[in-house]
Amino acid sequence: MEANELRIGNVVKVSASGEIIKAGDMNCLGIDIFDQEPKYYYNELEGVELNDEILLKCGANKLSGHEELNDHIHFALNESTALFICIDDGRGYPNDGKALYLVGGAPMGSFLCKYLHQLQNLYFALTNKELQWQ
Repeated sequence: MEANELRIGNVVKVSASGEIIKAGDMNCLGIDIFDQEPKYYYNELEGVELNDEILLKCGANKLSGHEELNDHIHFALNESTALFICIDDGRGYPNDGKALYLVGGAPMGSFLCKYLHQLQNLYFALTNKELQWQ
């Protein structure tokens, strides 16, 4: 993992142990963990892969009744704007592993989004709010 991928509060995984942690203070070498020891170097960390369970813990809703996006997860950002998360579930949809940003039902952008920290950063960029994760 690279330093420029993370912001304070991002949720990542320690590669060796699989422990899920939240990034605290960061410097050029690594990160401190909120209220915890030890500190980790960036090369000891990896992304937490998105799945239905994680997305639902973030407050997303499951979409049904739509042929192409059926069983995908979305966040309603406001009345006319939504962020769809297309998990790569092996079904071969062209948008798997991406986040689709829609305004008024029209696609406005597509972003690589396979990991929780990427989603947290994208959500913040679009809403200026932190994505809550339990």
